[in-house]
Amino acid sequence: DKLTGTENKVGDPFTSVYPSAESGQSTPSSTTVIKEPEEPEVLANPEIFPEFPGGKEALLRFMHRNLRFDFDDMEPGSRIDIRCKFIVDKQGNVTGIEIIKSGGRAEFDKEVTRVVSKMPQWKPGVQRGKNISAYFVLPVVVEVPEQ
Repeated sequence: DKLTGTENKVGDPFTSVYPSAESGQSTPSSTTVIKEPEEPEVLANPEIFPEFPGGKEALLRFMHRNLRFDFDDMEPGSRIDIRCKFIVDKQGNVTGIEIIKSGGRAEFDKEVTRVVSKMPQWKPGVQRGKNISAYFVLPVVVEVPEQ
């Protein structure tokens, strides 16, 4: 029963009706409690993403120093592409490690999981000014060296 127009018009103020404790009747109240929307336990897209201590360059150095692959029966120049998803919790700990794109061999996936599990504490993600738990997807691309 309302029409939409091009002008802004002020309507009636919002009121809530609660039953009166004494009379059992309803009385109007102008007090409204607005709850903040609840965040999911782990965010996929926080305002500020988690960060490895020292930034992206430090993360690359950490991965280069710690990953060990056996390329014996692989063609030189071929690429291995692995995607690892994990949670950086409110304190910066890495948990919930899973491979979401396999490198084609179980030993490659296990090696990435091993290295990610030994990472130091991260700077946690932030949402509305508070530290939160957030997902992080780490792409690991390895090229088989030319011999």
